[in-house]
Amino acid sequence: FCHGAGANRSQFGEEARALTAAGFGVLLFDWPGQGESPGSIHWNEGERAALRQVIAWAEAQPEIERTRLGAYGFSMGGYTLSQVAAEDSRLAAIVLASTPSDQREQVHYQYGRLGPLGEWPALYALRRGGMQIELRKPIDEVKKITPRPILNLGGSGDFLVAPSMAHDLANAAAQPSSVYIVAGAPHGNYLLAGGTAYLERVVSFFQGALLTRPS
Repeated sequence: FCHGAGANRSQFGEEARALTAAGFGVLLFDWPGQGESPGSIHWNEGERAALRQVIAWAEAQPEIERTRLGAYGFSMGGYTLSQVAAEDSRLAAIVLASTPSDQREQVHYQYGRLGPLGEWPALYALRRGGMQIELRKPIDEVKKITPRPILNLGGSGDFLVAPSMAHDLANAAAQPSSVYIVAGAPHGNYLLAGGTAYLERVVSFFQGALLTRPS
């Protein structure tokens, strides 16, 4: 599980419990500079390198079936996950939840109502922090993930990442990429808005994508 910005690994407690109850092993971690992890936040190669290390650690565990590794990324966690999954075939199934398809478009959606004076400072802050928003956009990266299955999640009430971006990612990746929009959900909190139907959708996705494929 790849948590979002300003959060930590505890963000996915209910999802982790649902998957472990279904027989999956689950690994939760904190991005560099967040939660209990040292380091700094840039959303660039540092985070990508951290995720590759997480995958390598999971793959090395004796109880893990190496061909059945999946990943779930939320928001900026999904942003980084799309970039790593595009080049790392060890991830056989991907969930991108409230993931911006294009960071510039996400900033426009969040701050555009304030005009250029709202957007420019946000873009400047991202670039100053080390994020290369023009490079490796998720809408381009997902094309490299298929034909591995992708589930694109969103919330109909998301005020940070437009729900339409889940459809944009699915359309860019083509099949087998699916979309599930949780009615009434803001940026996250899918369980509160969608109830157990949301958890069941996540579990069933990983069951279909990972357990029915050859080992």
